[in-house]
Amino acid sequence: MKAYANEIAHAVKTLGAAQELDLQLSCSFIPDLFKGLDKKRARDKYAKEAFPFVAPEELVLGQGAKYHYVPLPKLLHVLCSIPDIVAHLKTPGPKYQAPSVYRDYADEFAERYGPSAVAPKLHYMVPYGRFVREVGPLNDFWAMRFEAKHQYFKKMAACVKNFKNLTFTLAKRHQLKQSFELHGFQL
Repeated sequence: MKAYANEIAHAVKTLGAAQELDLQLSCSFIPDLFKGLDKKRARDKYAKEAFPFVAPEELVLGQGAKYHYVPLPKLLHVLCSIPDIVAHLKTPGPKYQAPSVYRDYADEFAERYGPSAVAPKLHYMVPYGRFVREVGPLNDFWAMRFEAKHQYFKKMAACVKNFKNLTFTLAKRHQLKQSFELHGFQL
């Protein structure tokens, strides 16, 4: 993305103002994307790590030198759609069904690094598009909630010290805790 600073700067000059670019792209984080990466190797590494769900295209620069890049419109579309959905700035309409970007990203990540490398945060991101379509913007559905539950289960597994059927034990204990909290049982 940072590799396109010159292209976007030219587009801004052509349009006349950065505000028009923001209006056309309908996302507000464009100015902050172009800070800090001056070297080609740093840009390539940043693009591979930060945007692995956007397929790069290869450009041969003579004498066998290859440069991997993502076409600017495609990258900007992906960059602008994800934060707007996640930040609840818009809800996907009927023409824009569940964002498959999450599933594509998770599938490519699992294919590249193996299924054992899939972290719970990535796993919980997959049904996010379906939930947004069914319920609308999810105000209480954040990764930190899953992290809090994960910490609870880690503590409970250490306390129980029964590892024969850990999933059943933890599920049962969690259900009992939830029912106790929801019913306000007092002794």
